[in-house]
Amino acid sequence: MQQKSYRLNAETLGIKDKYLRPTIVMIPEGSTVQIIDARIASRLIDVLWDGVNVAIFAQDLVERGVLQDEAEA
Repeated sequence: MQQKSYRLNAETLGIKDKYLRPTIVMIPEGSTVQIIDARIASRLIDVLWDGVNVAIFAQDLVERGVLQDEAEA
């Protein structure tokens, strides 16, 4: 199963290590994130960004992300 990738059209807040010691990071506009885990009941989605696992808000991905075609990903 291929993971979905999204390109962000605006800077987006992310949370690293959300379970241990949460750290806020800003994911720059134009970055590509790949979904690792998207639970329907959760407001956070786990993504891979620049080799790092980061959680972002699902609403932010909907509003700022553009699904990448398989050829672009």
